[in-house]
Amino acid sequence: MARAVNKNVIGKGAFYFLSAAIVGAVFTSACAQTVDWYPLETEGAFGPPPASFVISPANPTSADTISFVAPAWGGAVFLNSIAADDNDGVPGISVDSTNQTISVTFSAPTDYPIPDIAFPVSGVAGQFGPVTGGTWTFNVVTNIVIDNITNLVTNAYNFTVTGPPLGIAATSSNLVITWKNLAGSYGLQSTTDLASGSWSHVTNGITTDGTNYVFNGAITNHAAYYRLQQQ
Repeated sequence: MARAVNKNVIGKGAFYFLSAAIVGAVFTSACAQTVDWYPLETEGAFGPPPASFVISPANPTSADTISFVAPAWGGAVFLNSIAADDNDGVPGISVDSTNQTISVTFSAPTDYPIPDIAFPVSGVAGQFGPVTGGTWTFNVVTNIVIDNITNLVTNAYNFTVTGPPLGIAATSSNLVITWKNLAGSYGLQSTTDLASGSWSHVTNGITTDGTNYVFNGAITNHAAYYRLQQQ
């Protein structure tokens, strides 16, 4: 069956949407998430529509804001973003931290006057995060019109977010551990015996420099292990 397309769709292809210490940590902090149509013309050069789902950085940590590009269903290319809204609807994005899911959905197709200005778009692009560590699913739910009936087609992609990079250093007398202060809901814990499974909250010696939390602990002749844990 063929997809009914707006006259302002100008092409489509075969693409689819879309020690002293051991330290470990994951954290999250909400930030604005955005999505819009992906422009094909940059600095006067016309590029191809996105052929696959891509995130940047390719190996994100829970300290990163993540950018993404997802191709349009069928590789459709639209005359401009208003033509894309008219055909597929306006894109929106939501982040479900509980189920670790990112969703791009579209409103019903609009019926706005379409200017005769060529600024081609295809697929969607945007950003979100930081998000918690773990395996996330990215869904793109597209309106597809077949035989005058609007259907929803979901394309799902998985990606992994690892714990953030942490700093660890030692002075002549102190162990210094730093982590991004985006981890406001997480606290530092320590143990002297990993096998025990017992961890204690570190409540003293933690300050902030405006960007990072900084822990200064006296170095002793005992092993110590540290982690960040959600509180």
